[in-house]
Amino acid sequence: PLMAVSGNLPNAIKKEIDILEPIAIRADIKIDTSLLNIHQLKEVIRDHLGVDNAVTVNILSFGFKYGAPIDADFIFDVRTLPNPHWKIELRNQTGLDDDVKAFFAEYSEVDEMANDIIAFFKKWLPPFLHNNRHTV
Repeated sequence: PLMAVSGNLPNAIKKEIDILEPIAIRADIKIDTSLLNIHQLKEVIRDHLGVDNAVTVNILSFGFKYGAPIDADFIFDVRTLPNPHWKIELRNQTGLDDDVKAFFAEYSEVDEMANDIIAFFKKWLPPFLHNNRHTV
């Protein structure tokens, strides 16, 4: 829309600067983006905000009965592990409950699976971060 009014890109940029001037004079931080790509801009903004360059891992437990989440980056199928659901007294509890924790503690394969998943993340999360993926 600005180019249609201004006729060419340099005029459109000048018009945009003029329009944004009332906001720009109130800004605490100004970033010259002329020579930055999108990844560099993210880094500059993170530095200004004091945000760590880290990956946030969101973990979702789901049942295959209703299908896998369509937006998952990784799915770890743990159906080979013992299932506390089949113990009536544990059925209404979650992995946060002590009785369920005690149930899983009886099976070494639970720790083995957890350690394998942790090793996977230790190996593969740094490349995600390197490629500016901050949420998995």
